[in-house]
Amino acid sequence: MIQNYFASRQDNTDPHLRAMLERVKNQYPENTALQHRIDENKYQKRTYRELYNSVQSLAHWLLSRGLQKGERVGLLCENRSEWCIAYLGVTIAGIVIVPLDILQSPEHVAKLVEFAELKAFISSNEMKPKWSELMGKSFFPEILINVDIPQDDGGIVSFAEIIRSDCGAELPPLEENDTASIIFTSGTTGTPKGVMLSHRGILANFNASVMSLPIDENDNFIAVLPFHHTYPTTCSFISPVCVGGIVTIVDKIVGPVIISNIRETGGTHVIGVPLLFDKIRRGLESNLKKIKGFKGLLIKVLFGLSRFFGKLGWKAGRILMKSVREGAGLGSIRLLVAGGGPLNPSTGRYFDTLGFDIVQGYGMSENGPLIATNTPKYNNFDSVGLTVKDTDIRILNADAQGIGEIIVKSPSLMKGYFKNPEATAAMFTEDGYLKTGDLGFFDKKGFLYINGRSKNLIVSPGGKNIFPEEIEAYFSEIPIIAEILIRGRKIDSKNAGEEVEAVCFPDFEALEELHPHRQWDKDSLQPLIQQEIDAVNRKLEPYKRIRYLSIRLEDFEKTSSQKIKRFLY
Repeated sequence: MIQNYFASRQDNTDPHLRAMLERVKNQYPENTALQHRIDENKYQKRTYRELYNSVQSLAHWLLSRGLQKGERVGLLCENRSEWCIAYLGVTIAGIVIVPLDILQSPEHVAKLVEFAELKAFISSNEMKPKWSELMGKSFFPEILINVDIPQDDGGIVSFAEIIRSDCGAELPPLEENDTASIIFTSGTTGTPKGVMLSHRGILANFNASVMSLPIDENDNFIAVLPFHHTYPTTCSFISPVCVGGIVTIVDKIVGPVIISNIRETGGTHVIGVPLLFDKIRRGLESNLKKIKGFKGLLIKVLFGLSRFFGKLGWKAGRILMKSVREGAGLGSIRLLVAGGGPLNPSTGRYFDTLGFDIVQGYGMSENGPLIATNTPKYNNFDSVGLTVKDTDIRILNADAQGIGEIIVKSPSLMKGYFKNPEATAAMFTEDGYLKTGDLGFFDKKGFLYINGRSKNLIVSPGGKNIFPEEIEAYFSEIPIIAEILIRGRKIDSKNAGEEVEAVCFPDFEALEELHPHRQWDKDSLQPLIQQEIDAVNRKLEPYKRIRYLSIRLEDFEKTSSQKIKRFLY
């Protein structure tokens, strides 16, 4: 069992976000807090002193307009500095921030606005199509703030005017257990729930993360994921702010844009989903293949040596592949973190061979989110890592192989689901552990492994458990398959068991490279994909083998965190 893997730093003791911001402003007043590119090689920057003043102005303004502690303000906005100011300004006022998913339909936004009983709404011109038709409806808040307009306009309040104001309203006392945010989960089940997180819970999760993955005021986080999810909120925004670091906000989640932001600002951390790192990997592989002659041969030799020494436990890529990292514009990167889904182990090993530190973690919104993570020193690409600090993970009702439901208790646990006590009660055991719904096990070293979601489990006619995610992982390296969903298919109404079916969406770009100018339909795709299914079946135990194949010509509908909405299929 691995022990003593936490950093030897002092635990964070800020009781709430207001105290945290006050501390950071006093410690690092002239450090850059937020920045985003406004032109080539030109960035608009806000120091911690400026951030603090803007946040204070918004907090005082909201209270001066009659908002009370515990009431709720909606935030529907793309990633930008104003999002961060709004989040902190609302929460330090004792008001609850309700970030909304920017990819949701206007109809869904309307439902959440009404359900959350918002007292104010902060948004942007880009999001206007999602809220313009709601103005004047009885459930839509009277206070509408636009981050893009320079001055008040027809009842819509200018965010810029607010942060220049000085209303002088007194801030109410804050307690560590006060609700700071309500995050509506995007949900692969189709039923979003409002996760209520407390001030101290959010800061406890920050503390747990930096005890496993230490950061300081010299670090620069490249923020690429939409802030409205708990994962990027905690890891790409709150965490660097808590230590006086930089949050560099990327305007487009496009490989070249991300890399140029890293190159121009000296980015040290990228927090992403596995799909992002898969795309960066493909881009790097493609660019390296284009290098011919002696230089190309040298890179292949160095890559091979790095991989060889890596198998022996020596991270030679840090030295051997330094010029490749720098040439790609990634020389300043100190850590890559993957979450929100399983990282393809081969992608992890690819970055490791190039000399990067890349780790994957595990969490869920109901825990704020981090539960476990690998570290640069203790890293297993087949596992989601070691338990983070002050967190207790147990395996409930483990079978003979030690696999059971993962349950968690920590200071980061949600207070419950907003206006849904029945769903809240169903999420916890009698002794207060959160039931994650994930099935997994620990190895002897303490690494946690995820087999899949309990609700996705397929039970074979012979009573064997089949984890769809385990089978899906076999297809991650097959170029012609872009997306795959494994599901159970009933044999007949009399038999309770299910056989395995694969639903595939082809990668038409890969097919074009292999078979130029060919037109594809389901009939022509069937034998090609079936060959890949047969190859995977030969690696699987008989009861896990795929018996049926369905082909889609359109990609799967996904949540904004790029997870397939399984309930639709």
